[in-house]
Amino acid sequence: MTFLRKPYQIVNANTLDRTLTYTSLTPKGLDLFSMGFDGMPFTFNNQPLICNVVEAQGIEDGYGFIGMKLNPNPSGATDNQTLNIFMVRRNDSIDHHPLDLDTIPLNTDPLGALPAISSTTFNEDYALVYTSYDEGHNGKLIICNYKQKPKVILEDENLFGPVSITRKSITDPSVPSDKGEIRNKYILYFTSENNLVHVKICDEQGKLVKDLTDSFE
Repeated sequence: MTFLRKPYQIVNANTLDRTLTYTSLTPKGLDLFSMGFDGMPFTFNNQPLICNVVEAQGIEDGYGFIGMKLNPNPSGATDNQTLNIFMVRRNDSIDHHPLDLDTIPLNTDPLGALPAISSTTFNEDYALVYTSYDEGHNGKLIICNYKQKPKVILEDENLFGPVSITRKSITDPSVPSDKGEIRNKYILYFTSENNLVHVKICDEQGKLVKDLTDSFE
């Protein structure tokens, strides 16, 4: 079937619950909508599920989505604006209420780009990683794990650009076999140092695992 609802970006298609999430340009900005595969909207009169979206992307298992939305100042002023980090773990017609996980300032990286966000999921567990910048464009790398508060794991004035988090399953010989595999989380990020872009990987504590730039030289 083809649905004509002026989509701007398809965020995800949840095949388990047969729901489609997309963003659309409205007179007030970029808003996020959800509907079933049968074309029925989740909200009354197809009102936006989330307004003022600046970034949205599907999560790893495809059942939900994450993103950032702008918090407009009530006075209409454009200074000291903030972004909400949100997540919908599973998007269906019953449970589609966003979790507000954190609030960060609306500042850009040294190249003028908005903060970046990425996630990984495994069953009920999830982890979000995102960047945040101060007015001087100095960056922080923040992680928010399942049932935990957001935590700054890295501060670097040279941080910029996108981030990506993934899991890698390893077998630890010291762990009994009935305990299963250990799933470690690794984060890829970029820094700009001495006119050279560094591609780095750290663990979920912010400890540097490898500077991939060394492999390119």
